[in-house]
Amino acid sequence: MARAGPAGSAPFLLEGERIAVVGTEREGARAFWAGGRLAAAELETDAGSGVNVVVAPASLRRELLGRGMSRLEVSLAAPTLPLAAIQWCPPQPARRTAALGLGLTLLPGCREVRYHVQGEGVRAVGSHPDEGDLCVDLRVHPAPEEWRVREAGSRGIRVDAATSGAGPVTLLLAAGTAEAAARAMEAAPHLAAHEALSARDADPASLETLTTSTGIADVDHGVVWATARVRGSLLRGSPGTADALFWSGLGALAIGDAAAAARALAALPHDAFSTILAARLTLLTGDPAPALDAQRLLDLPRLESGGAISDREARGLWRLALETLADALRFAAADGDVQALRRAAEIHERSGKVVRLPMAGGPIHPTPADRLRALLAEATDPDAAWTSWRTTLGRGMAGGATCRGAWDPLTPPPGPAREAGRLLCGLAHGLLGLAPDAPSGRIRIAPALPSHLTAFAADGIRVGDTTLSLRYERDGRRHRFTLDPARGRTPVTAVLEPSLPTAGVAPARVDEAPAELDRAASGRRTRTRVQLVLDAPRTLEIDATE
Repeated sequence: MARAGPAGSAPFLLEGERIAVVGTEREGARAFWAGGRLAAAELETDAGSGVNVVVAPASLRRELLGRGMSRLEVSLAAPTLPLAAIQWCPPQPARRTAALGLGLTLLPGCREVRYHVQGEGVRAVGSHPDEGDLCVDLRVHPAPEEWRVREAGSRGIRVDAATSGAGPVTLLLAAGTAEAAARAMEAAPHLAAHEALSARDADPASLETLTTSTGIADVDHGVVWATARVRGSLLRGSPGTADALFWSGLGALAIGDAAAAARALAALPHDAFSTILAARLTLLTGDPAPALDAQRLLDLPRLESGGAISDREARGLWRLALETLADALRFAAADGDVQALRRAAEIHERSGKVVRLPMAGGPIHPTPADRLRALLAEATDPDAAWTSWRTTLGRGMAGGATCRGAWDPLTPPPGPAREAGRLLCGLAHGLLGLAPDAPSGRIRIAPALPSHLTAFAADGIRVGDTTLSLRYERDGRRHRFTLDPARGRTPVTAVLEPSLPTAGVAPARVDEAPAELDRAASGRRTRTRVQLVLDAPRTLEIDATE
């Protein structure tokens, strides 16, 4: 998951669920965001300038050169606490002095700001009319020999400190409510544990979300980076446009992160996009509440009349939304209500044709309806899709978009991860063909893998309370798919529909027993279909005839 290289002028972003740290690889951390609020900015130190950097989804290590010696700097955004930490370590326990300065801004909307200095810490507290006391808590260890605090603009203060002695210098910053900041500071002494926890929580395997094992580090780590971007931005509650919230929420659903998707849904206004997200959240988890809430907000008589929406593009979106909502509610709502949704969907004609996935490199119709349908469909040209998807993934990993591991511009505050969400949709729906239907206890898995891949694995595929893995191996003309339920109380049914790079296939075997499969040829590829009850690992073997 780590990316190493020379430090440059590119920015970096470290995200937790409740705090984010933004800076540049050469200069280090510059700003700290708690939710959508700027908590501190313009960190200045005399530790030196970065020359080498190792950046991971939750932490950054820099080698610094300055004042005749090198230092190692570690920056960390704690995974679940509103806590950030930076530590500077000299190469040996030589005596040294350290100076740092930081501007604490007291949160937009605060009417009154007060602060006090005590020992190794400075606390600034502002009174917010809706949220009560909000604070920024700063501590430096060892305790500074001198604190200098002065008022600054925008209802904030400027803090400067100087320390001396041997060993590392650690800066800790917590922001949010007074209670949350205090709890974070109580946990702050466990810096190494926080870094380990951040690394663990940045690995979706620990969250039982979708991960890949391709043997290609950039691909597997890229999925981890994109997942960390989506999850951190949504759970931190970063403000953003409805468009960005929707795409990042859809990306969270694609990899099975229901909690992050629910946060996106809660922040969206009621419209076709939020209806789609709510319905798909129910299809992923089996919980009917999101879909039922979306149904209650509908003006169904107007939608059924066909007169509520005149714009062709919006009508196409609403048709997709109503179809998806009807699928999600077929076991949770009255039959008449479900039929009403389907009638309303039929009235709203499609807006434009269904096109290929954006990652397939084909032309994209500029309407949201067509882009959305494309992202929810499997790839029609897996080889081109894989090439385009890998190129886009690699560009973000290398820092081509904004910084290493980001595909979206880092406009302050760091907002929802729209492009990272779209990448995850391309993986889950385009290449793997995942379509969970938890209310029915089913999941469709229709992998359309590129012809050059001989092995592929995906873990953390979620439907309801079940997670499962997919393994693919090719040996000569033999294609082997294994589905293994890793967790779940009730066996789910998997409809496995692989698309193979061959024009013909021989009779197949399921768990080594002969099996007749539905099949359909299209050009040089053949799609087969088999239904499997996952009460144990199940294996499908197919031999290509040419």
